[in-house]
Amino acid sequence: MPFRCVLISSSNYIPPSLQDLVQQQGFAVRALPELLDVPWQHKPDTLFFDVRQLSAAEISSALQVFSANFSGTRVVILHDHGFPLDSALSVMLEADAEWDLRLRQEPDQQWLQLAAGAVRPAPFRLAVGAQNLLTWHPEVYNMLQTASRLSDSRVPLLLSGETGTGKSTTAQTIHRWSTRAQAPFVFFPCGAVSRDLIYAELFGHRRGAFTGAIHDRVGKIEAAGTGTLLIDEVDLLTLDDQAKLLRVVETGQYERIGTVETSLSQCRLIFASNVDLAAEVRAGRFRSDLYFRINVLELQLVPLRNRLRDIPLIAIDCLHNLAAEHGSGSLNVTLKFLNGLAHHTWPGNIRELKNRLLRALTLCEAGEIQSQHLGISQLETAPITAPMHVIQTNSLNGYVAEASREAIVSCIRAHGNRKSAAAKALNISRSTLYRKIKEYGIQEQECELAGG
Repeated sequence: MPFRCVLISSSNYIPPSLQDLVQQQGFAVRALPELLDVPWQHKPDTLFFDVRQLSAAEISSALQVFSANFSGTRVVILHDHGFPLDSALSVMLEADAEWDLRLRQEPDQQWLQLAAGAVRPAPFRLAVGAQNLLTWHPEVYNMLQTASRLSDSRVPLLLSGETGTGKSTTAQTIHRWSTRAQAPFVFFPCGAVSRDLIYAELFGHRRGAFTGAIHDRVGKIEAAGTGTLLIDEVDLLTLDDQAKLLRVVETGQYERIGTVETSLSQCRLIFASNVDLAAEVRAGRFRSDLYFRINVLELQLVPLRNRLRDIPLIAIDCLHNLAAEHGSGSLNVTLKFLNGLAHHTWPGNIRELKNRLLRALTLCEAGEIQSQHLGISQLETAPITAPMHVIQTNSLNGYVAEASREAIVSCIRAHGNRKSAAAKALNISRSTLYRKIKEYGIQEQECELAGG
C-alpha cells in the first residue's frame, strides 16, 4: 500500500511530539537502514526525516540517497536544535523544508518553512583539484572558471569589485590552484602603508639607504619569490610609484633602494582595486600605461546583493573556517537561519557577513546559532532568487496539498509549460498530472513564465 507521507528515524521509535500526527494522518514509519536497503515500489509524496539522533555523516549520506532514489519526493528535516554544521551543505541542497519539533509543543506556532518548488535546481559546480565550488550565479561561475584557467598564467591579473567582495580570498584561491602553490603568497595592502614607505616596502632597501634604514630589508617582490604577490588598492599608489611599478610589470626589473644592482622579479603579479581604474585614468590620478598593462586580464567580483541565493553557501563556508580558527565545538544551524541571511543586503559584502557570523558564533549558547546573535536590529530586505515562505496550517493534509500544488506549478513552469516533460520530472504519469491540475484548481496562466 503506498503512503503519502513517511517518517524516517534512526529506529522505528516515534518521538512523542509526532505520535499524534502519525496516528491521525496515517504516516508510515520506517527506520533509516530499512529505507536505504529496501527498494520502494511506490514513492511517497513527502519524507519526514528525523535527524536528531544522527551524525553529520549519516545525515549527509542519507540525503544523497534520497536525492538519487526519491526524485520528486519532498524532504522535510525534523530537528529540535537545528542540524550539525557539517551536514548543512547537504541539507541546503537536498532538503525542501524543515520542522522545528520544539514548536510542536505550542500548537499556535506550528509551521513549516518551505522552499518554493519540488524540483530542486542544481547549483553550478566547479571542481578544481580536491576543491568543489558551488554557486547559483552564472556570472560568478564564469568568473571562477576563468580564474581556474588563468591560475598558471604569468600575465598580470586585475581583480575589481566593491570592498569586502573577496578579492584577497580570490587571489589566494588562484595561487592555491596554480603550480606556484608551494611558493609564498604575499599580500601588500597599499592603503595600510605610509606613502613615503611604499617604494621601500615593495622593492626593499640596503642598510643606510635612508634615515631609519638600520638593516637590509627584503621587499615584497623579492619575498614572493616564484609565488604570487597581490598588490591591493593599487589605485592608492602615487604617480611616481606607479611609474616604478610599471617597469616591474613590463620587464620584471627593479632595484633595492641604496643599490644600483638590478634584480629580476619571478612572481605572478595580481592587482586589486575597489574603484573604477578607468575613471581614475580619465581623472589623471592613474597612469594609462600602467592601467592597460595590468588590465590584460580582469575578473569582476559580484557584490552579495546581486547573489543573494549564494549567501547561505558562503555562510556555511565562513562558519566552518571560523569554528576551526576559534576552536569552537559542535555547531547547529537551521535552514531558517541560513536562508534568513539572504534578507539582508550586506553592504559590506563578505567581510561584513563574516564579522556578523563571528559575532553570532561568540554569542551563541549550546552551539546553536540563531538570527538574534547576528546583532542586526533591522534587516535590509531585498528580493531573493529562490523565495522562502512560511505556511501556517494546523492540518498536515492541508500542508501536503498546498506543497504539492506549488510543486506542480513550479515544475510545469520550469519545463516551459510542457506537461509531458513536467510529468516525467515529477515521476508521475500524464494522466495523474492532469488529475492533480484539476484537483488543485491550477489555472493555465499560473503555469506560464512571467512575460511568456
